Amino acid sequence: MKSYCHILLFAISIFLPIDILSETYTTGLFPLSVFAETNQNKKIYTEPKTAAWNFIEKYCPDGFYVLQQYYSAPSQFEICEVEISLGEHLDYGKYIHGKTEQDIIRALSTIVHEVSHGYASRLAWKALQDQNIAVSIDEGYSYYYLGDRHSILVKETPVFKSHEIHRIFPAKLQTNRYETYIHPSDPMMGTQQKGIYGLLDELAAYYHGTKVSIDLYDYYKSIDSNTGSEWLDFLEGVGATYFAYKEFKLYILQYLIYAEQYQPDMYREIIDNQPFVTAFLIVNEKFDNLIQRFYDLKDELTSVLQQKEIDVYEENDYLFIGPEGRKMFHQDYEKLQAELQKDRYRRLMNRLKQRSLERLNRYSN
Repeated sequence: MKSYCHILLFAISIFLPIDILSETYTTGLFPLSVFAETNQNKKIYTEPKTAAWNFIEKYCPDGFYVLQQYYSAPSQFEICEVEISLGEHLDYGKYIHGKTEQDIIRALSTIVHEVSHGYASRLAWKALQDQNIAVSIDEGYSYYYLGDRHSILVKETPVFKSHEIHRIFPAKLQTNRYETYIHPSDPMMGTQQKGIYGLLDELAAYYHGTKVSIDLYDYYKSIDSNTGSEWLDFLEGVGATYFAYKEFKLYILQYLIYAEQYQPDMYREIIDNQPFVTAFLIVNEKFDNLIQRFYDLKDELTSVLQQKEIDVYEENDYLFIGPEGRKMFHQDYEKLQAELQKDRYRRLMNRLKQRSLERLNRYSN
């Protein structure tokens, strides 16, 4: 049986013009060679930005696609005689803090996370231009990347700032990203300016950043040592972001619960926004599958290290390899997961899925 995610990806081709799903694959933005020297048994890269680009290309296909599409997109667009001028592309080099290979590898997740935000905004204008879709300069659009070179264009409906859900959000569930994205939060944050659409943008960005961290499993296998110490960096990279999945899923569902009670007109427009619902459901399923993949890799890694007689164990929210451990935020993940299993959230998710499938059936018959 096909997964719900596969059904929804098919739905995108129904709801959007086919060109919006097309890809513009480009190469040659950076040279393929990186000059490096050895210093105290550490690789030092004279061009860390180029090295980062090449590592992403080698190990992280979805992350590489995001970078390619974003940096090959123009800064000016003309859509139905409306001229749009954007700023310069993001300099992802500012997220690399050092020139060693370890410094560069640690930055890759953040690079793809941040560039995916730029992808969502800049590529939206490109999709609109390619399709010659009439727009107003005051309208908001996002172009969410869903993986496997599929994206979906979403027109944003009226929203309220995300900090308003603080009125109903349980204090015990306010984990470490709550202050940044919900309350008190900077009023210029995307989650405030764009409400639920900004929350989905963050959910998607954390998905792509976490996927980079997990895709690097093969990189860490290539430097496997007898001590297993390098795997702590792998685990820390994933551990820093994977529980954002449950955080932002909860934020989005709480936003809808609040909207239904206090902003019913906005609520109806949001849940009737088929591309938005489709994008949310796909990112949700893909993130869920990604976390399961991480757990499978963690089990595989544990088995391999134990065969080398290296101790691997978890204690007080830390995962230890030998004498050293890294925090994995497992307690936060499980706390949020338990909340999301409650009937109010399950009913809301089922409602969104049902509405999505009803529209899919209507268009496919």
